[in-house]
Amino acid sequence: MKIMDVARQSENQDSTMTPAARVNFNYTLEWYYGGFQTRKAWNMLMTDPNSNVQIAQAHQSFVLQNLPYLGQGQMYLSRWHVDIGAATHLPNWMIVFMAVLDDVDESESDSEDDD
Repeated sequence: MKIMDVARQSENQDSTMTPAARVNFNYTLEWYYGGFQTRKAWNMLMTDPNSNVQIAQAHQSFVLQNLPYLGQGQMYLSRWHVDIGAATHLPNWMIVFMAVLDDVDESESDSEDDD
């Protein structure tokens, strides 16, 4: 499980940061490749840090995609399903970015482990 905090800076750009959201990530194992391997499918829960009201939730899934330009090869693509529920002062793009950021962060740490 990972927890990240999102803060916003005041309009006058002083050093005061105001908490805007708390983002929790956890994962479930999903079977793929004919049931012989597993992959971490991440879930995101974003809440207001003061009231603990849910702002958004997201779930990662994988889709097998044909790649005709690579000689009919196939590749698993990561897809995120994001549900923004509560009215929030956070822009939608930032909420989606938080979900994808964890996906990018995981792939970078995986490649570092391979070195």
